[in-house]
Amino acid sequence: MTAHKPGDPTTLNRLYGRASGHKLRPGQQVLVDQLLPKIAVPEEGEISARGLFGDDRPLHLEIGFGSGEHLASRADMLPDHGFIGAEPFLNGVAAALAHVRDVLPADAELPPLRRFIVPGGAPAAATLHLARTVCRRAERHIVGLGADAVDPLVIVYVNRLSDLLFVLARLANARAGVADREWE
Repeated sequence: MTAHKPGDPTTLNRLYGRASGHKLRPGQQVLVDQLLPKIAVPEEGEISARGLFGDDRPLHLEIGFGSGEHLASRADMLPDHGFIGAEPFLNGVAAALAHVRDVLPADAELPPLRRFIVPGGAPAAATLHLARTVCRRAERHIVGLGADAVDPLVIVYVNRLSDLLFVLARLANARAGVADREWE
């Protein structure tokens, strides 16, 4: 909730807004109009981890998250925590929504995982699974260098890259009509 005075561009049901500034590009406006309502904090009722995320978990609030890179990296490092961002500049909100957009759609098309998936399937999926294997090997090597030798965000990035390759491999199979083979 934002504090506001009459005439302020913000209202009580938004955690963003500004009277003037750069106009949003059409793609950014679509994100704000269509994606933001799906992930926004509800306007009414108690804000709790259970209400927002379906379970009791630690909550983090980041005020002024810019374009969301820090917020996204913290969420990647602490996947069992809940994150809420409040940004006064609509352009920052639009940039952060682009990060969310890039992750959500592919995963949303796929059935939930119930077992370990055996790599393979359609040629594109098999290639993505191979790339994921190389990425995991690189991650193990980077971790082996030691905490003092590598920026922790590099490890997070490589880990998230391998996760993305896994989702893209599953998506390639789904779009080719090839079922994922589950480990027996």
